[in-house]
Amino acid sequence: NSTAPKVAESLNQVALPVVPFDTCKRMDYWWFQVKTSMICCGYTLPDELKSVCQ
Repeated sequence: NSTAPKVAESLNQVALPVVPFDTCKRMDYWWFQVKTSMICCGYTLPDELKSVCQ
């Protein structure tokens, strides 16, 4: 039994729209967790959620 995390055998991708930094840094988005060196992408509506997570 290994305690190492499993690594995906293939790389997944998803197309997401870029969210403006001023929107992304708002308290109701990511607020303090967003740095100017980051790019925000995604959707605001739950029925639009997309992910590359398994």
